[in-house]
Amino acid sequence: LRIGPYLALALIGDGASSLVYRARDTRSGGEVALKLLRPGALSAQAIDDLLAEAELLRGLEHPAIARCLDAGRASVHGAQTAYLALELVRGT
Repeated sequence: LRIGPYLALALIGDGASSLVYRARDTRSGGEVALKLLRPGALSAQAIDDLLAEAELLRGLEHPAIARCLDAGRASVHGAQTAYLALELVRGT
């Protein structure tokens, strides 16, 4: 599954409104945690909310918070969605 410049490799988490994939950045080759809205949770408001979350995360810096590296809009299977590319934190 390709989302913007990212290639989803494996599902690593899920929540009520989003899925999180381990993904490869096709520009740099690095790996990220890619948060993507669930197909059933797509709406203009949900997309705006996820992009607002990215803005909030960019203003935070703490060892217990994954850094937001990128955010944007993408088309997945013909539907518009939004994504956050977060620092991939390995371990527990």
